[in-house]
Amino acid sequence: MARKLTEEKINEIMETGIREFADSGYDRANTNVIAHKAGISVGVLFKYFKNKEGLFLACLRHSLDILESVLAEVESSGDNAFGKAESLIELGYDIPEAFLDHEENPDVSVMFMIFKGKVVAKMIIVY
Repeated sequence: MARKLTEEKINEIMETGIREFADSGYDRANTNVIAHKAGISVGVLFKYFKNKEGLFLACLRHSLDILESVLAEVESSGDNAFGKAESLIELGYDIPEAFLDHEENPDVSVMFMIFKGKVVAKMIIVY
């Protein structure tokens, strides 16, 4: 009987997928490369994710979960409004360059636009 992947391994797959989608765009992203870099077989990859689109959507959800966690941390900090705004602005500096170059990778720009929209929405709600 096959063993289930650990949460740590699934997170590694997500991070590897995010990098591949960001570097190559959705159309050129290669699930064989993702599986190889994550240290699993393609069969195992597709056991957990129905297809490339399913993996992409899981990577997007993973990214948004991380973003929500970071935004909640900023929101609950004891900083005043200016400190919180500064933290949110600094958060923008951590965006991978591949997301910023969304003209070269238009398929990935949706991740960046959602990220940017969530930050702006959170700034409006918080302040």
